Amino acid sequence: MLQQILNWQYRLPQLANPKLGNICLPLEMNKVDVWQANLSLDGLVLQELQNTLSEDEKCRADHFYFPEDKNYYIAARGILRSILARYLRTKPELIKFTYTPQGKPYLEKHTRKNSPEYTNKCIQFNLSHSQNLALYALAIDQPLGIDLEYCRPLPDALALAKRWFLPTEYQELLAQTNQELNFFRIWTAKEAYLKATGVGLRDLATVEVMITPENSLQYKTIQGSKELAQQWSLLELNPTPNYAAALAISQPYKNSL
Repeated sequence: MLQQILNWQYRLPQLANPKLGNICLPLEMNKVDVWQANLSLDGLVLQELQNTLSEDEKCRADHFYFPEDKNYYIAARGILRSILARYLRTKPELIKFTYTPQGKPYLEKHTRKNSPEYTNKCIQFNLSHSQNLALYALAIDQPLGIDLEYCRPLPDALALAKRWFLPTEYQELLAQTNQELNFFRIWTAKEAYLKATGVGLRDLATVEVMITPENSLQYKTIQGSKELAQQWSLLELNPTPNYAAALAISQPYKNSL
């Protein structure tokens, strides 16, 4: 089923596109796997994914008011389990998560029992979905966060930036021709770091993003520190038109895409 849902894979710093089938996937040190999935699924596939969810995930799904949002949540969580199961050589329904007080998920230790190569290692993962698209990032022993946003029309982009962005970021946005697109670029970059650290949007102002002369993004300061910002790499992804996406990963990291 997994190969019917996922469109492509990045393997950073090398690009890879493995055939899935029933094989188990290796997760290599110092590399990041990023998966993209379409969440608009037919009823049979969606039911198969729902059957792999835990009771608390099913309960959360039932809290969504709109059926479309519920289905996207079920698809996103079910696909996450399917991806992790391939790396861990286990069944999706057997994967157990633990959560930080802020809600960031981690794998429970016993989930790795079928994968001795990960016994003393921590598989870091993160997911983001917007509309019917989802991105998943995985790495070994490197905290990471990924964010994805659909670039909807945003005529009040400057007003939102003035409220939520730092003054330097607001000035950066003023200088751009496509302010709506660059609003989403900066937003995803900031949120990717916040998701990596699990602190939440309340700390949005602790992350300062700059647009370089080459029109790429990088972290300028984190918590007011340039040294801390240098410990994180920021990679922009281009999953499909009309979407902005960013990956934050600890330790300096070369983007070869």
